[in-house]
Amino acid sequence: MVASLYQFDQQSKNFYEKSPFPIMIYQLVDGQYQVLLLSEGYCNMVKSGRASMMAYLDQHNLSRVHPEDRSRLRNFIWQVDQKKAHRLTYRLSIEGHYHQLLAYCKTQIDNGIKFFIVHYFDITTNGQKLADQISPYVRQKADQVDKLTYNPAAKPLHYYNPRLQEQVSRRDYVLGHFMEALEKGWITVTVQPIINLMSKNTAAFELLSRWNDPVYGTLYPKDFLPVLEENHLTDYLDSYIIKESCKIWHKRYRQQLQTLPMVFNLTITDLENETFFNQVKKILQEYQLPRQFFYFDLAIPNNADPDLVQEQLLSLRKDGFKYAFDLASSSYPITDALIQFTFDFLKFDMMTFDVHDPKSTTILASIVTACKHLGVRPLFKNIESQDQVDFIQSIGGIMMQGNYLAKPLPFASSIRNLSRQGFPPQRLADRDFYRELNLINVLDPNAHFFDQEKTGLTAPVPVMVYLVEDGHVKLGYMNGAGQKLLTKLNGNLTNHLALLNGRKCNNALRFWDTVASCTDTGDTASYTIVDQSFRYRMVMQLVAKSDRCQAFLSTISEQPSRLLTFAKKDQEELAPESLWQTLTHNVKIGLFWKDQNWRFLGANQQFLDYYGVSLLDLVGRTDEELGFNIKPENFRSSEQQVLDEGVSVREYGKTLARGKVRDILAFKAPVYQDGKIAGLMGLFIDTTKNSQRLAQLENEASQDALTKLQNRHSLSHNFAYLTGRPLFVLMIDIDFFKEYNDTFGHCYGDEILKKISQNLLKIYGIGNCYRYGGDEFLVIGDFSKIEDIKAKYWQLRQALEKMEILDINLTINVSVGYCYGKALTKDELEGMIHLADHNLYKVKDHGRCGIDGSRYLAEYE
Repeated sequence: MVASLYQFDQQSKNFYEKSPFPIMIYQLVDGQYQVLLLSEGYCNMVKSGRASMMAYLDQHNLSRVHPEDRSRLRNFIWQVDQKKAHRLTYRLSIEGHYHQLLAYCKTQIDNGIKFFIVHYFDITTNGQKLADQISPYVRQKADQVDKLTYNPAAKPLHYYNPRLQEQVSRRDYVLGHFMEALEKGWITVTVQPIINLMSKNTAAFELLSRWNDPVYGTLYPKDFLPVLEENHLTDYLDSYIIKESCKIWHKRYRQQLQTLPMVFNLTITDLENETFFNQVKKILQEYQLPRQFFYFDLAIPNNADPDLVQEQLLSLRKDGFKYAFDLASSSYPITDALIQFTFDFLKFDMMTFDVHDPKSTTILASIVTACKHLGVRPLFKNIESQDQVDFIQSIGGIMMQGNYLAKPLPFASSIRNLSRQGFPPQRLADRDFYRELNLINVLDPNAHFFDQEKTGLTAPVPVMVYLVEDGHVKLGYMNGAGQKLLTKLNGNLTNHLALLNGRKCNNALRFWDTVASCTDTGDTASYTIVDQSFRYRMVMQLVAKSDRCQAFLSTISEQPSRLLTFAKKDQEELAPESLWQTLTHNVKIGLFWKDQNWRFLGANQQFLDYYGVSLLDLVGRTDEELGFNIKPENFRSSEQQVLDEGVSVREYGKTLARGKVRDILAFKAPVYQDGKIAGLMGLFIDTTKNSQRLAQLENEASQDALTKLQNRHSLSHNFAYLTGRPLFVLMIDIDFFKEYNDTFGHCYGDEILKKISQNLLKIYGIGNCYRYGGDEFLVIGDFSKIEDIKAKYWQLRQALEKMEILDINLTINVSVGYCYGKALTKDELEGMIHLADHNLYKVKDHGRCGIDGSRYLAEYE
C-alpha cells in the first residue's frame, strides 16, 4: 500500500505544510482515505499537533465529527472521487465545541496517481484574525500558477486597511450566519415583473432575494452572493428561494388566483451540480408547479467548458425547462453562445446600450435580428427611461423589465402595484401567442415570406402587425414606413383602423378577405390597397394565434404601380387592359397560360404567391422542371388532350406548393390564334381544406382524435347491438376541469383527458367507453348488479389519485351518474343516457366527487 502512495518532493511538501491556510491532502487506497499531509493552518484550526492529528485521521473513526454529519462526510469522500460533489459543510469538535467547517475539495492527478486537496474554512473565525494570518504572505505569479510564498519579514499587505477589514468581517459574518438567516427567514423573496408592453400585461416574475439582517440591516445580493459563490454555497440559497417561491405559487393556485411563470437566476455552479437539479425537480413536484412555469436565467463565465454547458442545457430541455442567456451576468462571448448553444431567450442589459448612439443601436438591432433568425426571443432588462422603451418597441421588442416599469418588491406588494399601474397578469392562453409574436423580425419582415428578397436593417419597407380579435382589428406594431403609408392612404391611423373595422370600402373588404384566406390556409396571401393614384400590393401572413386573438404580419411586396383607367370614357364598356389588370393582380384564383410545348408563358399574382415563385423563374419552364406536380403524367395527359382536341377539361390532382402537398381542382381550355390552337389557359382552386375536412369527418365517425376512445358518432352506429339486453350506463364528468386548463394550460388538460381515457379502458374495456363531450365520458356495459358499478367507480377513483400528468402529480376527481335497465329501441337507449346524465347533475348539485344512480324503467314496464 505504501508503494502506491503519492510522494511529494521536499519543496512541495514544505510549501503545503507551512501554508497558513487549513489544507489536507489525502489519497484513496482500497476504498479508504489515506492522509498524505496537513498544513500548519489546518493544525492551528483544529488545535492539534500534526502527529496526533495524523494518527487520529488514520483511524477512520470520525469520532470528532458531529454524529449527524458522519455519514454525510463518508458519502462526500466517495462523491468527490466520482466527481459528484466538491464541497461540504460539517461540524467538527475543537476544544470541546463543535465548529462549522466548510470543506472545498479539488482533484489532482500527477504521474497517473490521483489525490485530493481539501481547503477548509472555519466559518466561526473572524475577519481580523484572517487578515493577521495572511499578512506575512505575498502573492506572486510563477509559471502562470498562483503560489503562496512564505516571507516572515514582509510587512503586512498594504491593502488590508480598515475599510477592507470591514469587508472581510462582513464576509465572515455572512458565512457564519448564512444558515441561520435561512432558518430564521431573514432572507426573503422579492420579484421584478417582466412586462409584455404589446398587451400591457405582466408576463412573468424574476426571482430575487434580500437579506434583512438584525445587525447590518438590508443586505442586497451584491453584499452576500459573491461570498456564497466563492464558497460554493449558492445552491443552499437557490434551493431556499425556489422553495419559498413555489409556496407562493401553490398558495395562489389553491386560492384559484392567476399564476405566472417564474424566472430563476442560475449560476454555472448550479448548472454543473446534478444534485441541485434533482432538488429543484423535487421541490417543483412537492408544490405541483409545472416546469413550463419555471424558467432559468443563465449566466455563463468565459472560462466555462462549452461541451459541459451544452450537455447540461440539453438535459434541462429534455426535462421540460426553458432558459435564457443573460448578457449582463455572463462573460461568455455572445457570438460563441449563439453558435454553440440553443436558448429560448436572450436577455439584453440596456445599461450596456445607449439608445441615442447610432453605433449602439445598430449593434443592438443587428443582434436582435440574428436572435430572431435563430429562434431566440429577445428580452430587455434594466429599462430606465421612456426613450429606451420607444426604441425597443421600434425594433419589435415586446418583453421588458426594469425599475422604470416596475421595481422589485415582495410578491404581494408587487401584485398590488402592478394592478394600480395597469399591468394585470397575462392569461395563460395568450402566452404562446406572444411567444410567437416575439420571434417576428419586423426589421427584416420578408424573411417570413417565401422567396422574398431580404432587406437591410434600415430599408424603408412598411411593416405592420395587425391583431384581430372578435372581428375587430387593431395595430400591434407598425414601423415608421408603415405609419407613413397608412397616413398617406387614410389621413391618420385612427381613420385607417376605422375604415378597416367599418368593412365598407373596397380596401377594407380586400383586407378582410385576405385575413380569411390566411386563416383558412394557414399560409401567406396577398391583397391590394388603392388610393387615387397608386396600387399597393401587400402580402400578409398569419404568424400567431390564441383562443381569442390572431396576429397577421403585413408588408408591401412590390413597388407601387400607377392605376390604369378602368373604363373608356367614350364607351360604356370596360377597357381590356383594365380587365387584364384585374385578372392578373386582383383575382384570388390562380391563372396560368402555356404554349404548345407545355412551357409556361405567364401567370397571375395569385399563382405566383401560391407556389412562391417569381415570373422570371416560371416563364419558359414546364411543370416537371419546376417540380410542381406529384404525378405529372396525369396533368400532362389532360393538357395534351386540350392541345390536340381543343376540348376543355376539369380535373382533381395533387400539387407541391412551397414544399407542401396540396389538393387542387383545375380547369383548362385551349387558346386560339389565327384559327389554330396556340396554347392553353388554366385556372385552379385549392381544395386541401375540403379534402382534409372530409378525412377528418371520416375519422370523427369512429374515434376521438385525442383520447382514441369511441365518440358520439360511433355510438349512433352501436345502438343496434346495445339494445335488448340488461345494461348499465355511466356518465362521467371531470370536476373543475376548466381550472386545470386555465391554471396549467391546455397541454396539461389534454394529458388529463388521455390519462382518464386509459384508465377507463383498463377498468371497463375497449368496446364500452366513449368520449361524449369536452370533459364528459360515457360507459355502456352489461349489467349484473349495482355493487359491481360502485366497485368499479371506486377502482377508477383510486386510479386517478396522484396521477402523473407530464411533470406534476395531480389527484383528479370525477362525478358519476348511472342507471341500469334494458332498452329495446334506440330511443329507449337514449333515454338511459339522459337518465344517467340527470343523475350526474344530482351529484354535481351536492358537491361533486361522488356517484348516484337509479333504475331505468321503460314505458311498457
